[in-house]
Amino acid sequence: MTVDELNQKFLDIVDGLISQPSGAKGYGLFGKKIHITGVVASEKAAKLHSSYINDHSLKAKFEKLGIAYSIAPALLAGIASRESSMGRALRPESEIYWGWGDYGTRKTHGEKTPTYHGFGVLQLDRIAAPFPIVTKELNHSLGKIKLNPYEDRWLEWGIKTFTNKLDNAGTSYPKLATSEQFATALSKYNGGKKGFYYPDNDAYTTGKDYANDTLVRSRWYVKNWGNL
Repeated sequence: MTVDELNQKFLDIVDGLISQPSGAKGYGLFGKKIHITGVVASEKAAKLHSSYINDHSLKAKFEKLGIAYSIAPALLAGIASRESSMGRALRPESEIYWGWGDYGTRKTHGEKTPTYHGFGVLQLDRIAAPFPIVTKELNHSLGKIKLNPYEDRWLEWGIKTFTNKLDNAGTSYPKLATSEQFATALSKYNGGKKGFYYPDNDAYTTGKDYANDTLVRSRWYVKNWGNL
């Protein structure tokens, strides 16, 4: 399928889902104070981050890998926008922690001091990623080996992580509509407690609006893809 066909297929799948992101709630993008919320905030974030989609050839990579894995490039852009502000929220290349984000202390995993947990534009979790090969390399390299977060392989693992969640949603919640399984999988990509699914899929995601927010951003990228 072509890029346009993949993006349209994504729109067809999620057609009918009414996204209600909580939005910025007064906190700023890149430290700027803003006072917008909801869909408007999500679309504004997508537009802002689109300025960086050609850095490190991200748009071209989303297209290439989207075609290879039959996933909408606009969805990958939406996830990247939400997860890492299209890479701008990651640690800079000058540091050994280049590409890392999600800094904090996970007491549920026995951590006593804060550290980095997510790596790359699509934020692969070094503890909860569903693929042992990913968690092994990320844990081995953390603070010791500088990795390039823009390598295709990290984007590919992000895609594989989402498709893994989508397959699991289909198996675990067969009574849900395809669109509802899709939204559930998107929430599971972020995390949250086990067992929550559409329409409560975002109940324990970051900001309690992960799928809602990412879907709005992804739809914006579909509409504007040709001008990016």
